Amino acid sequence: MDSTAISGDPQSLPQGRGGECQNSDDCAGSAWAAPCIDAAREAGLVVSMGHTDATYEQARAAMARGVRSATHVYNAMRPFSHRDPGVIGAVLTTPEVNAELIADGVHVEEAAMKLLLLAKGAAHVTLVSDGLSATGMPDGKYTLGGFE
Repeated sequence: MDSTAISGDPQSLPQGRGGECQNSDDCAGSAWAAPCIDAAREAGLVVSMGHTDATYEQARAAMARGVRSATHVYNAMRPFSHRDPGVIGAVLTTPEVNAELIADGVHVEEAAMKLLLLAKGAAHVTLVSDGLSATGMPDGKYTLGGFE
């Protein structure tokens, strides 16, 4: 399955991909989130939020609108606290939202992984990699996504 990030408005949704793109990562706290979520859902995409400083309220509003996944939970997200639970709090307490976890012991500490698994259940946590095609290669110059 391919995925893409919406860059700022509904016009950035992938077109003409023959149905290949099935998942889209959206910034729940942005002013354009609602129209992008709506457009992505209409296009048949699974909308995922990640790498966002959205508040708990913004995240819950995005989930109510159709966000069904969280990309790289804990990474580049507003930190969880008892007074400001942010996206992480919304993910932990919303059963219909699945969570992606980079469980490499570097991106997320073990206790945080356990908390996510206990809150969501293994059926709602997807283990993912943050690796690129150059992972494991020796130091050097490589072309990734058309960039050197």
